[in-house]
Amino acid sequence: MNLSLTSTTHFKDKVVVITGGTSGIGRALVELFLQLNAKVVTCGQNYDRIYQLQSLYVGYPLHINLVDVSKHNDCAQFINDAIKSFGQIDILINNAGIKSNSSLQEISIPAFQKVMDVNFNSMLYCTKLASPHLIKTKGIIVGINEDVKTSTIANNIAYWSSKFAMNGFLLSLQHELAPHNVAVLELVPTVPIHTNIHYRVMNAIGEIIAVDEKKDNRTRKKMLYPDWIAKKIIEILIKVPKRKKGLLDRKTLTIKI
Repeated sequence: MNLSLTSTTHFKDKVVVITGGTSGIGRALVELFLQLNAKVVTCGQNYDRIYQLQSLYVGYPLHINLVDVSKHNDCAQFINDAIKSFGQIDILINNAGIKSNSSLQEISIPAFQKVMDVNFNSMLYCTKLASPHLIKTKGIIVGINEDVKTSTIANNIAYWSSKFAMNGFLLSLQHELAPHNVAVLELVPTVPIHTNIHYRVMNAIGEIIAVDEKKDNRTRKKMLYPDWIAKKIIEILIKVPKRKKGLLDRKTLTIKI
């Protein structure tokens, strides 16, 4: 990627914590931040992906945990390890997510709860645990979300419930942390991104099923790739202003990419 000198110096020695960093947008962000001289802490649940990513970046300031972000204890260990490894947290990017495709009549309560745990509660846990450290560094909290105002929401009740919850949480948190000079951003890709989230979907009883890409009504030509969206996220983070006190303008909470 064509990264400017400003980019490579802006994140030098910053500690960036990213959930879901072994595939998709998360992995693209991990690799890009490492290129920009940041220190990165990330997590995943797939041993092979963790090993592959760690092997590619031997000698880099990269710490990877095997973490189930739907569990509070796992998230606590994840954030604690970030502090033990690098001493601080400057940016937290809540990226982990899962999709479901069931209506209220179809979905089981455990499956609904699992979607909420991965999409919303993981952000709650990690943000709650990391917030004291982000206040110290006057850092940035990011939630990667969907456009809850304009997207189609039928027959995906658990998924969209989690996304509306994320939106409300981030809006409230922006007001809460503004006096501490912590920026809170909701980043919303406006075009589908070609990641596994579209092709590994939770069904009504909580099983992960594979979706045939050929049968997906979105073609690859209409989708963006993770490295493109990662670069856009970097550009946005560079522009987050250093503030003295008070809120960012309301329009800066939700940024469409």
